[in-house]
Amino acid sequence: MSDQHVQSERPAASGTQPADNNEAIVDQLMRRVQSLEEEKRRWKGLFLGAGCLLLLLLMGSSLFIAGTSAVWYRSFRLQQEAELRALEQQMAAQRAAVEAQRQQQIAEEKRRAQMDAAKDK
Repeated sequence: MSDQHVQSERPAASGTQPADNNEAIVDQLMRRVQSLEEEKRRWKGLFLGAGCLLLLLLMGSSLFIAGTSAVWYRSFRLQQEAELRALEQQMAAQRAAVEAQRQQQIAEEKRRAQMDAAKDK
């Protein structure tokens, strides 16, 4: 009985058991490699999506900055033009005042000359 009992506890000495173990290990390793490849593709897709999103945000912020710069520059130029027009109007008013004063002086000189001519007669 002890010989039978010992024989039943021992693994069978067939040549197929190590091959089955090797196939099971290879199969398990192949599944692991496949899951790692799937995970790699998933991460690659996530990084690609994040990169595209980052690129879109960068382009959007660049467009926003360019747009606000253009608006600011336009308002700055309009303000400068308005100040220039106001300065030109002020200078024209001063020129007109000087011209009026000159005309008044000429008229007064004529009047004095006429009064002097009348006194001399």
